[in-house]
Amino acid sequence: MKHMLANAVLWSLHPILVSKFVVNCRHLPSLAVPVTTNEKYLWRKVFDRNPLFVVLSDKLETKRYIAQHCPALRTACVLWEGDDVLDAPSHLLDSPGYLKANHASGFNLRLGAGEQDLQDLHRLTRKWLRVRYHRKHGEWGYADVRPRLFIEEDLEVGASEDLTDFTIYAYGDRITHIAVMQGHKTNNVKVARFDDQGNRLARPLAGATKVLGKDQDGHDIVASVIPESYRLPPGFEQMLSYSRQLTKGCDHLRVDFIWDGQAFYLTEITIYSMAGYIEYDDEDLVQQMGRSWDLRESWFLQTPQSGWRKLYARWLSDRL
Repeated sequence: MKHMLANAVLWSLHPILVSKFVVNCRHLPSLAVPVTTNEKYLWRKVFDRNPLFVVLSDKLETKRYIAQHCPALRTACVLWEGDDVLDAPSHLLDSPGYLKANHASGFNLRLGAGEQDLQDLHRLTRKWLRVRYHRKHGEWGYADVRPRLFIEEDLEVGASEDLTDFTIYAYGDRITHIAVMQGHKTNNVKVARFDDQGNRLARPLAGATKVLGKDQDGHDIVASVIPESYRLPPGFEQMLSYSRQLTKGCDHLRVDFIWDGQAFYLTEITIYSMAGYIEYDDEDLVQQMGRSWDLRESWFLQTPQSGWRKLYARWLSDRL
């Protein structure tokens, strides 16, 4: 009864977040005592104010954090950063690289395909900088990130093979799976999933192919399965070790890497994977993710709270 009452109160206090959850997940969330992966992402948005989330939601600050805490871990070099693209060196705008914004997901433009129209770039990047990314899905970590622009090296230049993306779901020292993607941001994506021992999971996709969405020209982005002969690159254990190191003292992080044929580069650390609305064809894996995520390791429950939050933290701890 108390659980139902607590849910009703939280639903009334956060109607927009709850309605977005229902639209994306097609059921009301157990927010007071979350069980599933997506319920725990929603709970994180509402309750967990871990200061580290602000650092890791900022792409530039993440690079500085990595340099301090994991100095041996490579990240793509930042060639320029600033508030106005018109201040960027012109040779960088015309050379291979990526123009990005630090405070949001998906704000990036590949450079080097030809001379750029500065006014078009200026209009585009001003639009980026006006966006307050945290408002759409309540991703609190982005709220205090100061919007900035930067140009990053293109890791594909000089790579010995096509780039491969690795997404690692880490929960403290536990890793549920590694999602592997080839041909990212093309209309011919290949995917597979592996466990932390390098064994392929049985259900990478429901069927042989899957439409992930549309590209900028309106064409289907189709994902197919990476061939069975594929093996994780040598030294992938080091990638997992870094993920565990970065997640130490945190209940859950998603840690992303790129492999260029010779080395791994960290590309991003994500607090709210897929905006907190994960939907896999493999329901067993989704349930495993929910079980692996222990909220008792969260900042909220590891840090003394005050007022009603103190009472709620004690009540929740007794039910986890």
